[in-house]
Amino acid sequence: MSKQKKKVKEIKDFYMHLVVMIFALPIVITVNLLFVPHFHFFWLAAFGMLFSVVIHWLQVFGFSKLGLGNDWEENKIKQIMKENGKNR
Repeated sequence: MSKQKKKVKEIKDFYMHLVVMIFALPIVITVNLLFVPHFHFFWLAAFGMLFSVVIHWLQVFGFSKLGLGNDWEENKIKQIMKENGKNR
């Protein structure tokens, strides 16, 4: 499988994960409130699902979306060197 096809499959899998979470969470909330209304365990499920989606997002899109891509360190070194050159 080519690199591009693999990347497209990873992105598709991420969006499928997101859709499943969007549909599953209301079901979990409904079941919780119908059968155990005095204990809201759905918050645990919501945080767990959200955490798993964030981890999946980081795996698929990487840290580059956060500004921490492969060349981040090199760019930061160049920026600091440039700033130090101006300060002298």
